[in-house]
Amino acid sequence: MYYFSGNAMRITFYTLLILMLFPAFGEKADIAAPPAAALAGEKENTDKNGKEPAENPPVMSFWGIDGHPWPKHKDFDYLGKFKEIGVTSYGVEFVNWKLAVPKEKVAVRGPGAYHWGNTDRHIKAIEAHNGIALITLWCISGWATKIPGKEAPPKNEKCWKYWRDFVEALVERYDRDGKDDMPGLKYAHLHYQVQGEAHWKGTVEEYIKLLEQAYKSVKKANKNAKVLYSSFNLGDIFDNNPTVKTVEKMGRESDSFSVKLLRGILKHPELFDIAPTQLNFDYTGIPTRVKWLRSRTDKPIWFVDARAAYNLNHHTTLPKKERNPRYRIDNLPEPVRKVIKKHPKWPKFDEEKIIVKILQHGSKLKGITPDDYRILKKWWEKDKAEFAFKKSVIAAGMGVKHIYSQWTLELSLKPCIPDTAWAACGLLSDGVPGDEMPKGTPRPVYWAFDQFNKKLGNFKSAEIIRPRRSRLEGGKSLYYEIWLIKFTVNGKPIHVVWCDGGRTAADLSLDLPTGIFKTTGIVTELDKNHKPVYPPAKIVPTNAILMDRTPRFIEPTIR
Repeated sequence: MYYFSGNAMRITFYTLLILMLFPAFGEKADIAAPPAAALAGEKENTDKNGKEPAENPPVMSFWGIDGHPWPKHKDFDYLGKFKEIGVTSYGVEFVNWKLAVPKEKVAVRGPGAYHWGNTDRHIKAIEAHNGIALITLWCISGWATKIPGKEAPPKNEKCWKYWRDFVEALVERYDRDGKDDMPGLKYAHLHYQVQGEAHWKGTVEEYIKLLEQAYKSVKKANKNAKVLYSSFNLGDIFDNNPTVKTVEKMGRESDSFSVKLLRGILKHPELFDIAPTQLNFDYTGIPTRVKWLRSRTDKPIWFVDARAAYNLNHHTTLPKKERNPRYRIDNLPEPVRKVIKKHPKWPKFDEEKIIVKILQHGSKLKGITPDDYRILKKWWEKDKAEFAFKKSVIAAGMGVKHIYSQWTLELSLKPCIPDTAWAACGLLSDGVPGDEMPKGTPRPVYWAFDQFNKKLGNFKSAEIIRPRRSRLEGGKSLYYEIWLIKFTVNGKPIHVVWCDGGRTAADLSLDLPTGIFKTTGIVTELDKNHKPVYPPAKIVPTNAILMDRTPRFIEPTIR
């Protein structure tokens, strides 16, 4: 993935990407959405003749794992961790034209000479764990593109043909239709994204041509295969629900290439089957995000690169005073506030930047003790579990088809751009000094997803029943105080509820049938042996349901 540096570039790309495309966006969006389509039992893994593979294929799980960074794990050991919690949807990133067809003489000789080893290893690992792949292919070549080694268009008509040949051969190899399949292929993998995130070095017209050529080649190989266009990180602009006036004002200030590119894509719905978008910021913006995307396309919506934590201090498009207030110092728990204020750069550095620095460097920082690190880390793990779970249930409630969470392992500072929260977004521990957890140990967010899959993973429908709006100080940010999402699972209702405003007792008798309900919170912490701590269930009537920021399941029960 590619990232911009400098405030100007971030504002130009992420803010105006939305604001220029969607000037008709309203003051107060109606966040209610039709129930999500049934997910269980979908036949997404059939060959081009409509026949299922000999081995029963898995159904793609609603919640899956994105392609970062597990393809770099040589032994793929960690995929087994996700099979244990019901994951069957996996992203395969960096299926690179450059790797498969490193020289023109390989292209001339055709698919039989292509270097499939790297992609084969990924597909075999996914299949070994009962998974289905979303394959992202990249138009990068050292010899065939206008700019060698960059995401650029083929340099001449002959190379355009080589591109079409590569895409067709790729789909043929993994579609399990009996023609040119990978030896030992168990399942049909029929979802293909053309560029993971567009950092395109060509023109808008050249990307549209790339997408068009890829689409035709995918369908030629297998008419049942699905194409996704390049996804975009839309920044945090939805976090405070922008008004029409804001949209129009900022839309007049610039006209970036990325805006033109996405605008061009959405004008060609005939060239894609699924509309993807990234989701690295607050869940409160999901209803609005889905609403405007639906206003431009009726294709199924997928969230890819849906990070399992708020993307602190990066891709920020809003002025500080208008940013999401979740991580402002006054909204943090008192122990966390004390740790932040011990940092030698406080208050020169804002709290988001200090949080990230402590998460990445721990007690190596001046003034920060191992106990300080543990306090901040424990709070962060709780926040991450709540945050990622809320993303999933709201996405389901808005009819999103699939959500791919990033990352698998937490990362050290080196592979990351400094001062961003990527390093602490993982679902498994990376075993860094001071963490006190062996490498590969599941984090609380992992167990929260396990609860999602076990309780809700087989849902037939989901809808947002009741969010309450309330403006925070100054009217700069908009929060939904109480969220209530209804799922139908095996013919029975299961609700998820929480209150972003903090601890409260709510009367939900207008939203739920009269009676006694069992409420159970999600996992947000581990015990001293690194095992999940499951909150005890409580039996309460509908007019006295206690809630706080931690999501709770509400299930009917008989006393």
